[in-house]
Amino acid sequence: RKENGGAFEGLALGIGGDKSFNLLWRIQNGEIPLNLRPKVWWIIIGTNDFGSLRDMESHCSEEVVVTGVIQLVKGLRKLRPDGIIVVNSILPKKMEFRIPSEMDGRKSIVFVNEQLEQFCETDESLHYFSAHEMFLQRNESTRGTDDELEIDENLMFGLHPRPEGYELWAEAIL
Repeated sequence: RKENGGAFEGLALGIGGDKSFNLLWRIQNGEIPLNLRPKVWWIIIGTNDFGSLRDMESHCSEEVVVTGVIQLVKGLRKLRPDGIIVVNSILPKKMEFRIPSEMDGRKSIVFVNEQLEQFCETDESLHYFSAHEMFLQRNESTRGTDDELEIDENLMFGLHPRPEGYELWAEAIL
């Protein structure tokens, strides 16, 4: 926030545990104030669509996660056609934390992120911000395998960045 010495004004509208369809419902049902018209909408959603420890039965496939985020962007675009929309990549997370065991969580997140990036390339008022790899580090013992990259535990704690991770992310955004 500018009042705290920040360079930009921001407003977080997320609700913990939200899935893309929850946010889409709020957009479609008038929960975005009419006078809220930022120049940039920064969207980071999709990780909870993969499921949660409390509710492993309601996890979504990769395709449903992609579709949910795209529909959300389209709904926001319809509501606020003049704003710039930035779609932030889904961040990495410990796979046992929130992705059903039958899915390869790392590959699922990468697949969704690739699809979202391609979608954003179709409209010059859409932008994709890749933050996924900044939270990963190379594991020398598994070099050359699918497990070569792993979560940097100094930057991520389970599902969310640690303070150091938030600082790195903010620097990359600015």
